[in-house]
Amino acid sequence: MRALIDELTNLESREVIMRKKLRFGSGISLDLSSLIVAGHSFGGMTAIETAVLEPERVKTCITMDPWLFTRHQAILNKDYRLI
Repeated sequence: MRALIDELTNLESREVIMRKKLRFGSGISLDLSSLIVAGHSFGGMTAIETAVLEPERVKTCITMDPWLFTRHQAILNKDYRLI
């Protein structure tokens, strides 16, 4: 996820991804100042970790049934908090 965000914040890479790979028209743009990550299950935990590691770049995190087992001990010990 962090590598993808890096690629999208680089103007040249973003243009290649959006225009050539995804074939988006020139009228479509990205607002990276309000970047949202989202996911379900393991993807939900990936979204949470990305938001925790990239608080300056990720503004919102949406998850559905995140797989918190990977952090269950830290959550029980109150060493891992989601705000």
